[in-house]
Formats: sequence, structure tokens, C-alpha cells
Amino acid sequence: MALYLLILTLSCGSSGALMEVAPSEVLTVCTAGPADGDPVVLVPGLSGCAYGFRNLTPLLHEQGFRTIIIEPLAVGESSRPKNTDYTMTAQADRIGRVLDDLAVRQAIFIGQGIGGAMVFRLAVERPELLSGFVSVEAGAAEAAISPNTSNSLRLAKAVARLGGKSLLRDRFVENLKKRFRRHCLARPAHRRKVFPWHRTGHIRGDGCLERHDQANRTLDHGSPADGNSNSGGGAGGSRPP
Repeated sequence: MALYLLILTLSCGSSGALMEVAPSEVLTVCTAGPADGDPVVLVPGLSGCAYGFRNLTPLLHEQGFRTIIIEPLAVGESSRPKNTDYTMTAQADRIGRVLDDLAVRQAIFIGQGIGGAMVFRLAVERPELLSGFVSVEAGAAEAAISPNTSNSLRLAKAVARLGGKSLLRDRFVENLKKRFRRHCLARPAHRRKVFPWHRTGHIRGDGCLERHDQANRTLDHGSPADGNSNSGGGAGGSRPP
């Protein structure tokens, strides 16, 4: 229990709390910022948690907003009871109960992934709770995973049991390389610097990261936009694509 509380403190800060919305249903709620600030409610997705918003919330506090992070049931450090209703309607209802306990109305919501789907449902069921909604990779889903995703997971488990774990891993890495390469080449060179992992050596050898490093060295040396600097690393000193 002491370790659990320590993890909760590190994730939320001193304002983390466990709120029981029903028997065996306990949600992690993290509040911070000016007590009289306009509320911003953040709802992470299925694989997210309060810690994922650690860089965003200080920026909101600087603007005078009060942040309330609610980890839905089975998300982050919230409880994961069996034989419980995990539909989007039930999840939205639990978020509403937390806000009722906190006397929060007309809040701005930020919902990520499946957390955003819960907020969509909350907007229909409890419109008085929302003054605005920022959807981050979210949609009005009816379930946490689609039937196709569920079937894929079952197939992956079966393949792994038959000794195909390395095959699945290799396929995943190869697809990741392809997606990263397409994304990298589709972005202007002056914007590629936003990727924090470009110097770590991950997935090196596919050609994308090398061009990425060259683009950053070109920018670091203040090369002109026409790419005539010799620091670019391309043929004839041209700027990498």
C-alpha cells in the first residue's frame, strides 16, 4: 500500500486523490493549479495516465487554469474490478460523479483516445458539465476496442503460442520503420527537429534517421535556405531532402 501511494504521489503530485464512485470502483483524480481558476478536465486514454499530462498542466496553470485529471476505471492507477460495466456510457457516468463531488460545472475538457470517446458521451448525457472539448485522437467509439482489433489480438496470441513471437516482433519493427520513414520524408526539413529520438540511434540504417541528423546539423550551423552550406552532408553540400 505504501508503494502504491508513493507511485500515486509521483504521478499526480501532492494533490492526487482516490475517489470511490461505486463499490469497488475507485478513480484516481489529480487536481492542481489556482483554486479559483477555470477548470480544465483531462481524461487520458486506455494506455495513458495522469503522468502523461505532466508537461501540459504547468502550461495551463501559468494561464490561470485549474487542472483536474481523471483516470477512468481500468486506466492508470484507477481500480480494475471484474464483472463491471465498462461501456462508454458507464465510464462517462463515473466521470460525471467525480465532477459532481468536486462541484465542477462548465469545464473545458481534453480527452485523449478512448478518454475522448467517454467525453463525447458525457457531452450528450451531461451537457451542463462542459463549456468546450478538445479531442485528441478521439472519436465517438462505442467500445474500448473494435471487433477487428479484438480478433487481431486473439490471432496474435495464438501465433505467439505456436512459436511465432519473433515473427510478430520482426513484423512490428519493420512496419514501424516504414511508418516512421513515410512520416519523416513527408515533413519539411526545418520541422524534423521536433522528434526527440532522432539522435538515439533507434531504427538506424533505414536512411530516414541519417537524413534527419543531417537536417539538424544543417539547421544548427545556420545554413541558408537554398542549401548551399557544406554542413548539410549531401552530395555537393546540398541540403538533405
